[in-house]
Amino acid sequence: MAKVKKEEQESSKDKRVVYVGKSIKTPYIIINRFSVLLDYPKNYSEISEKAPEIKELFIPIVELEGNIKIIKNSEYIKKLSNEVEKKLRGGN
Repeated sequence: MAKVKKEEQESSKDKRVVYVGKSIKTPYIIINRFSVLLDYPKNYSEISEKAPEIKELFIPIVELEGNIKIIKNSEYIKKLSNEVEKKLRGGN
């Protein structure tokens, strides 16, 4: 029984993602930078349809380790975050 629970925990860990964009608050999503989620948001398909760039701002948690300094200083991630926020607020 303990073995089954351990496998379930490892399986859920594999789905964990981190949002690496800037903190945003829109009608579609409110999320803080470096939020760790057990899985993608429930409305992820709707969000990614309106702002496809958001796909690059959710990364598997295992990719965060060792890359946090690069992510924090990335102009590319800042630009993507601004684009996502603009699109989800209704701008094109």
